[in-house]
Amino acid sequence: MDIKKRANQIAHRFQSRNPFEIVRGLNVILVDAPLSGVRGFYQYFQRNHIIYLDETLSEQERTLVLAHELGHLFLHKKANAIFMDTRTHLKTAEYETEADTFAI
Repeated sequence: MDIKKRANQIAHRFQSRNPFEIVRGLNVILVDAPLSGVRGFYQYFQRNHIIYLDETLSEQERTLVLAHELGHLFLHKKANAIFMDTRTHLKTAEYETEADTFAI
């Protein structure tokens, strides 16, 4: 999978690279919450895309974390990283690297 190509396709589709505009265009549920130990995470639940952001993040951090979580949405929609990380011995580092690449 060419992550840069995928990110460019999405930017072209939404005519923006602003993750907040992309989220609005996708009708993603964006939740600000007091998160402990993480800056944000993506969840696909009952056919809803939900992105949680730590409420203490600066605007610049919110933008970067949201872009990272959109990477999970577009690249790993069906993967349950929280389950994999806490209940299995699977390595989730590859998913995180791919989401970082997407965000950049």
